Amino acid sequence: MLIITGITVTITALIVLLIAEAQNRQTLRWIAKPIASAGFILAAIGYGAFDTTFGLVMLTAFVFSFFGDIFLIPKNRSTFMIGLLGFGLAHIAYSTAFVIFGIDIGWTLLSAVLITLFIVSIGRWLYPFLATNTRIPLWLYLLVIGIMVSLAGGCTLAGGPVTILTGAVLFAVSDIAVARNKFVAPGLSNKLWGLPLYYLAQHILASSVGMIVG
Repeated sequence: MLIITGITVTITALIVLLIAEAQNRQTLRWIAKPIASAGFILAAIGYGAFDTTFGLVMLTAFVFSFFGDIFLIPKNRSTFMIGLLGFGLAHIAYSTAFVIFGIDIGWTLLSAVLITLFIVSIGRWLYPFLATNTRIPLWLYLLVIGIMVSLAGGCTLAGGPVTILTGAVLFAVSDIAVARNKFVAPGLSNKLWGLPLYYLAQHILASSVGMIVG
């Protein structure tokens, strides 16, 4: 029941959030976004997050993501950096959960090579648009999410659920929309594809909780 409730909550609130973005209604953002993000926490609990160590650590990641989402709502640099920290901590928690499940070192290293190419290209694309005091935090964030995706590859290819790698990759891709909107070309188009992709990624990751026993 909680799974269906969580999915329904996210979809409904996401629609309202996209309307808020289209109409630039900040109050509606403050209502819709926390509710949409609470949906993937509810779903994770429904999948059995309290039943395993893996699930508990994943739930911690979802909670960090929730607070990251909240701090991205205001339109200022200081809260954006706090939100970035929240997501950084979420990726560390995801990475910890993947290690707890078990990873294959070889597949992890191969994944790391591929994700490094992605991160370097994104970093080089963003670099000219970044203020000097933003560059180091952003590179650190890219490093953390790169480690998370690499470990997701090592986890899935070691026999873990394909949802782990799928969700991790979609999460990383959705961050492109956030970066483009914040630093390169702000606009509704970033939200129209970035937000649905982000919430899809979170729910896919949440579903992995129910696929691991013990």
